[in-house]
Amino acid sequence: MANTKPTASKAVQDYEATPVMVTPYNGVEMKHTVDDAVRKLFTTDFAYKENTRHSDFRLILGYSACAFAAAGALYSYKVPFPDCRPLLAVCVVAYFILNSLMMFYTQYVEKDIIFVGTKSDRLGVDSPTTLTIRSQTPRFSPSYTLTFEIEQSPYPHAKTGKPSSSKGAKTLDLKRNFGDYFDVDGKFSAEALAEDVVRVVGRDGASFVKSQ
Repeated sequence: MANTKPTASKAVQDYEATPVMVTPYNGVEMKHTVDDAVRKLFTTDFAYKENTRHSDFRLILGYSACAFAAAGALYSYKVPFPDCRPLLAVCVVAYFILNSLMMFYTQYVEKDIIFVGTKSDRLGVDSPTTLTIRSQTPRFSPSYTLTFEIEQSPYPHAKTGKPSSSKGAKTLDLKRNFGDYFDVDGKFSAEALAEDVVRVVGRDGASFVKSQ
């Protein structure tokens, strides 16, 4: 049986140097901790380049909403009520719309995605791969599921230069409990997580595409 224990994991070494502790049995803290570790594992050890389009869009919406709120507050401070009412109403409506849009985007577009990244083949033989990772934790449950969706970009046609048809996404799940990654005191084990991830997706984070 092949040894799946990760060797010289920079992410694991970082966590061992600075251990992470959470409140025992706090599912929210545990989920955030494991989600962060998964992102660090794929950017550090598997050399994926993270695509931050989801967080960037949320930041744009959030900063825009704050800008409207600040503008309304400043204008109402300089211009007494009710003279400031027209512009203040615009700012309030814009703030409400932007916040509603951000909630909609988070719930229905981004959903449970915790990581999107791309990786190029070091030898230049295979086309780049795009990896999407989702995490799910049922309410009031210690179970934790990671879903890996990886897709190879289509190759360009030798004559036309146009991309060929996509190879299609491959999906694998990793189902564990928080007790597998945290001890009774709430100390996080990055090594246990890394071993599970390598067992599912391989040492390069993409090998299971070729085996499907």
